[in-house]
Amino acid sequence: MFKKIISTIFFRALLAGLTFLLAIVTSRYLGPAGKGDVSLFVLNLTIVQLVNNFVGGSYIVYLVPRRNFMHLLFLSYGWALVSAVAVPLGLSFFNLLDNGQVIPLMIIAFLFSLFSVNTMVFIGKEEIGKYNIISLLQVAVLLIVFVFSLKLFGIQSVISYINAMYCSTALAFVSSFALIAKYMTRLSLVNIGETFRETIQSGFLIQLASTAQLLSYRLSFYILDHFHIYGRKEVGIYSVAVSVSEALWLISQSVSLVLYGRISNTNDIHYSRKVTVSLIKIVFVATFACTGLLLCFPSSLYEFIFGQGFGEVRDLLFPLSAGIVVFSVGIILSSYFVGNGRPLVCVIGSSIGLVITVVLGFSLIPEYGMMGAAATASVSYCAGVVYQLYKFMREADELRLRDLVFIKNDIEIMRVELKNIFSEKKEL
Repeated sequence: MFKKIISTIFFRALLAGLTFLLAIVTSRYLGPAGKGDVSLFVLNLTIVQLVNNFVGGSYIVYLVPRRNFMHLLFLSYGWALVSAVAVPLGLSFFNLLDNGQVIPLMIIAFLFSLFSVNTMVFIGKEEIGKYNIISLLQVAVLLIVFVFSLKLFGIQSVISYINAMYCSTALAFVSSFALIAKYMTRLSLVNIGETFRETIQSGFLIQLASTAQLLSYRLSFYILDHFHIYGRKEVGIYSVAVSVSEALWLISQSVSLVLYGRISNTNDIHYSRKVTVSLIKIVFVATFACTGLLLCFPSSLYEFIFGQGFGEVRDLLFPLSAGIVVFSVGIILSSYFVGNGRPLVCVIGSSIGLVITVVLGFSLIPEYGMMGAAATASVSYCAGVVYQLYKFMREADELRLRDLVFIKNDIEIMRVELKNIFSEKKEL
């Protein structure tokens, strides 16, 4: 498993690089306002995904080794269709989505939801390599088609991005479906109601956490767009700052992905805690170091990379940085709690963050704009993680707070320990 973590970090680094390049292309060709248009479309797509994931989300990882595979696939695909139609109509009704984007969002959301379900199957089967490759393929195709649309057809608007999304999500779904086809058997509807109830009951809690977390991340986009004259432009600039800072979660998300798959396939709680503490130390130190490096870059560099009008990105990174570093720990803790079938802890932690986002967001953003949004996000991130860490330490009787302190000998200890713990030959 140690090899899987290294491999996943490598692929996630490539993915982050492509995503970063996509952000650069979008910013330079479309400008702050155009980048804002794309960011809001992607946010609306993410909201559809949240609803889809009430059935077809990450809880599938936990259920794949334990329940009928065809039941899970049938239910997830059916729910994907429902959410892909209903949510865009709801967003349009509340004027959160342009009328011309309703049908495109439905099609893209449906394909992306099916693709997402397939990737959860890969993680549940611990086929992390396939997950990494397909995820990389989707972003690579999106970037290539987007650039071609901009350069060959000269469509410098959100339409180019939407066209690229059509191609990338369709190809990603077809490719991932071909890879999971070997697990398919004849569908029997016997006891499918029981599977549906468990999926809804447990998956519902996980998605409450994800929904609250997303709103904590992105509610500020809507507030900026609503309260400021140049709201769409500010959304574009702020979204770039968020993307740059959240790229620092590369290590924690990569480690968390593999950890979640392994914890979901073991019943040894002490093993789970030991692994979690080890990885918390590693990702915290790595994220802290990378954040310090990022803050050293001058404003001129961000304007050079993203284009004119994006120099303010550096200023926004300072209030965002504390929350980004602390939340890297929360990503690992979330994998621990969800992997052990205890998503309620994540729900409460995310809800705490959302409450803070609402209170501070509507207080600070109308007056302080992007800086208020960044400060709100940072406080929100920290609050949720503090709760998760409190719950983790309460239940882990064998651990003390001093066990979380990174000391001089930890680098060698972690290297040896991870090789032993994550050995592919280890029998659980």
